[in-house]
Amino acid sequence: QVSFADRLFGELVAHLKKHDLYDQSLLVVTSDHGAAFRAGDPRRRPTSTNYPAILSIPLLIKEPHQKAAQISDRNVETVDILPTILDVLDIESPWKLDGISALSDRPERPQKIAFSDTGQKFTFDAGLSARDEFLQRQLDLFGSGDWSAVFEVGPYPRLVGTRLEDLRIRQSRPGDPLVSVEGRKSFENVDLNDTFLPCLVRGRIEPGGTLAKPVQLAISVNGVIRATTRTSPVVDENRLFTALVEPAAFQDGSNRVDLLFIDGNQESPVLRHTEKLTVPRALVTTEEGKEFLVVEGGARVPVQPEVILGWVVGRETETPGRYFVGGWVVDRQSQVLVSSVIAVLNGEAVASGPSQFDRVEPVKMFDKPALLKSGFHLEFGLPEDVPPWSVTVRVLAISPSGIAGELNYPKQLKYWPFSPESLGTIPPYPWGETLTFGQ
Repeated sequence: QVSFADRLFGELVAHLKKHDLYDQSLLVVTSDHGAAFRAGDPRRRPTSTNYPAILSIPLLIKEPHQKAAQISDRNVETVDILPTILDVLDIESPWKLDGISALSDRPERPQKIAFSDTGQKFTFDAGLSARDEFLQRQLDLFGSGDWSAVFEVGPYPRLVGTRLEDLRIRQSRPGDPLVSVEGRKSFENVDLNDTFLPCLVRGRIEPGGTLAKPVQLAISVNGVIRATTRTSPVVDENRLFTALVEPAAFQDGSNRVDLLFIDGNQESPVLRHTEKLTVPRALVTTEEGKEFLVVEGGARVPVQPEVILGWVVGRETETPGRYFVGGWVVDRQSQVLVSSVIAVLNGEAVASGPSQFDRVEPVKMFDKPALLKSGFHLEFGLPEDVPPWSVTVRVLAISPSGIAGELNYPKQLKYWPFSPESLGTIPPYPWGETLTFGQ
């Protein structure tokens, strides 16, 4: 994210300079919040123990015609940005402002104030005395300079960069969990010149019972281990995993992604193969009019009405040609979470994954807190020059009982571009817009 934002900012500066606008421009760069990497603490929400990492954010200001740089440790807060802009542009505010200009000679605040997303107020010392400690911890975790250390974050960093052919890998064992990777289709048609590369590898494991501890995994791309990770103990009982692999791991066209279990310690890791969880490949209709999801290996999952309850919306992402479908879904009959959600494009499954995000609608509907993780988000791309209104997109889910059903679609066209009636009138999804289901 930091690298991508840096690239976009570089493109903006280059554009301004190309058109002789940079020198006279006022530029302000900041962030909404920092991130904490401390065990037991939230990553984004401020607490009494992680606040130095959450509140420490950049504020870069280039004034018009500014020639020399200056670094300041003045206690500045987000509410001070607008007054600073008005001060630089010599504009008087028509209303009372909470903040003051960062360039003001008024005494700075003795404290720093922050609010959580629930409105809870926090007051901290202005100097953020523990900030250096948190910064050193992040340097120890991720390093500095190039980005290579970021891809080595994981339980077995020494394995990253190792070729599979140089390792002794054991066969899977009876009773091992099955493993699936989201969006396998994205790895089969990679274009290195595209604005999107599938560097974020996410997936799910399906154990026979409850997992008491996280499962360690190695992720190989084209025969080389590119990341190690573990399933999350705080999300869906150790079933979900995420890892980041470097763009250089991919090649044009088809890419092979393999997952391996890891046991043992750092010095003597033991790897063994995983068995893939069968994922849907296509939606077919028989001569009798019955529909089935065909999974890897040829097995069929019947599609039936009244099995699934859920709503879905779709829009183009901020990356041209890439679309998302998201919403919530549950097993209507058993009132439990579904096994997987599938996006089908012109009869071919192009994305699949579990429900894993918080959605309160089914919790309220069925009065069941266990349905909170009913939210899902899937992304897929369309071929170049293929408009969304010319394709058929359907979203289905598979219940734990092995029966599939289809979700409800929005009635408003602005929430569903995959319709001939839309004819390209739907803009990309604006970040922060409220999506209303059932309309």
